[in-house]
Amino acid sequence: MSEKLGKTIEEFKVNDTASITKDITAEKLAAFADVIDDHDPIHTDPEYAKTTIYGKCIAHGVYLDCMISGMLSELVSGGIDAKLSIKYTAPVFAGDTITATGTVKEIKVDRNRLFIDTKCVNQNGDTVAVGDAVCLARTDD
Repeated sequence: MSEKLGKTIEEFKVNDTASITKDITAEKLAAFADVIDDHDPIHTDPEYAKTTIYGKCIAHGVYLDCMISGMLSELVSGGIDAKLSIKYTAPVFAGDTITATGTVKEIKVDRNRLFIDTKCVNQNGDTVAVGDAVCLARTDD
């Protein structure tokens, strides 16, 4: 059994938080495009991206989804992500540093559910994504 099991539902408190921070590089974004097989030129072609409103390649939105999922695995280690809803509010570029944070807002012990607000911000403090998640805490059963 893993030594890094997280809390049970009874151990969580409202406002419990977790964060992860990642440097976004062109190499990581290219590898991610390969993994998900999404080579839309807005993500992969700098010459094309220059013609868009962003002026350069942007990260896939689901890159942020994956960062949030990773952060949730820290917050709710041993649990299960049941729902994730995200709104992208600003583009993410290679060279950005993104911090994904989750904060427990509500706990339903009888249903083993944690309701978590999520947010991603860049190195300038600009919000690039907001959302919410529902997670099931680990159980001792």
